[in-house]
Amino acid sequence: SDLLEVQAQDELGWNEMVVKNYKVSDYDPSKLGKQTVTVTAYGGLTGTFEVETVEGTSVKSIEAETRKTGYFTGDEFDMNSVMLIAHLHNGTDEIVTSGFTVSGFSSANPGTCNIDIEYKGANCSLSVEIVEIKPVSLVIERLPDTTVYYTGQSFNDAGLVVNLLYNNGNVEDVTDDVVITGYDNTASGVGEGQEITVTYGELNTVFTIAMRSNDVEKISIHKAPEKTVYYVGDNMYAVDASGLELLVTYSSGETVVIPYDKDRISLTAPDFSVEGKAEMTVNYSGQKASYTIEIKAEIGRAS
Repeated sequence: SDLLEVQAQDELGWNEMVVKNYKVSDYDPSKLGKQTVTVTAYGGLTGTFEVETVEGTSVKSIEAETRKTGYFTGDEFDMNSVMLIAHLHNGTDEIVTSGFTVSGFSSANPGTCNIDIEYKGANCSLSVEIVEIKPVSLVIERLPDTTVYYTGQSFNDAGLVVNLLYNNGNVEDVTDDVVITGYDNTASGVGEGQEITVTYGELNTVFTIAMRSNDVEKISIHKAPEKTVYYVGDNMYAVDASGLELLVTYSSGETVVIPYDKDRISLTAPDFSVEGKAEMTVNYSGQKASYTIEIKAEIGRAS
């Protein structure tokens, strides 16, 4: 009763005074629930008021804390991220990590979401942010198998793997849907650092390839010409290379068979004044090869 203050008024209601001598009755501290308490003052004056008796360990109010304040659209609520502080009627606090209910959570749309929490008749709320899932970057997961090219070669994306990274950490393989630009297989593109751009939607990333000049590194005789017999006294005007075929090897390792073309392939004849075996030299793109001819005496020439 130390917290109780009793006041009395005179019959006309003009004057009030604090009553210090009074008696409290009709209260049973062992009875839970609402009770009507009677106060009897000096002179037989009485008054009543309502009280409610609760368990000392019952919950008076709760506060909520969460270590996860952000969610992505489509996420489910993480109950394990929430901790309650329950304030009991006896003045003590209790940490609660389970046994409460959560309502109002929805991650369908981005924005602020207010959540209601109930625990043993006490309620509180907290807010979390819902973030829309969006792609944030394009990542080269694996370079293509070919990163060194020679002029004239077509781009080959075999082996290339491109991933799309989302803001929630999800990864999607978009290799088949990217656009590749920047490839130059002409002489102007020769260099060690040609930049190739990979684009998906509004996102892009780059990787580097080397472009080298595809020069002729070696030639050899793939097929000798039809005419390989000459006579002493012949000269270059008598040379006939019809049917000659060259096997051309390029820097890239590619090989091509090229038929004789006098505008592209030149010949250097041996000394036709000497009978016997001799070499006819073939010149193409700075490289040389030869095939064997036979020079016979003039007396053996067919008339």
